[in-house]
Amino acid sequence: MWNKVQKFGLGYCDLPTMLWNVSVLLRVLTLNIDKRNKKRIPIFFYFLTLTMASCYFYVYLFSMVWFVFVRSPITGDIIAAVVVFSLGIASEIGICKLAYMFFYIESIRDLVQGYLTCDSDVEQGSRFHKNLTKSLRQVKRRALIFWAVIIGNGVLYIAKPIILPGRHFMEDMYIIYG
Repeated sequence: MWNKVQKFGLGYCDLPTMLWNVSVLLRVLTLNIDKRNKKRIPIFFYFLTLTMASCYFYVYLFSMVWFVFVRSPITGDIIAAVVVFSLGIASEIGICKLAYMFFYIESIRDLVQGYLTCDSDVEQGSRFHKNLTKSLRQVKRRALIFWAVIIGNGVLYIAKPIILPGRHFMEDMYIIYG
C-alpha cells in the first residue's frame, strides 16, 4: 500500500506514472480516463459522488441562487448578496470542468492513449528522455504545490470559524435554504 502512495511523490515522474496518478484521483469521481484500465469503478464511488454532488448543488447552486435573488432583495443586504454570489460563481467553475470531462470522455481517453503511445516511442536513456523526465518532474512539482495551496486554502477557510471566537460558519451572512 505504501508503495502505491509513494508513486504520488516526486520520485516517480515518468509520464505513465503521472497519468496513473491522475487516473486514480479521477476514478474516485467515477471518471476513467485510461483506456487500458478495464477494472470497474466500485459502486461505492458512484453513491459517494452522487451524494457529494447533491449536497454541492443544494448548497452552492440552489441555496446560492435563492439567497441572492430571493432573500437578499427582501432583506436589502446587497453586500451579503455580492459575497455569496462570488462564492457561488467561484465554486461552480470546478463542477463545469468535471461535467465537460464527462461529456468528452472519449476524446480525453484518446488523448491520454496518444500521449502514452508517444512516450513509449521515446528511447530510454536518451538525452531527450532525460530532458523529458526533468521537465515532467518540474510539472509534477508545480502540480503538487498547486494542490497543496488549494487544499491549504480550503483547510484554512474551514478552520476560520474554529479559530475565531463567536463565529459559526465560514460566512455568517450565507443562509442555506431550508
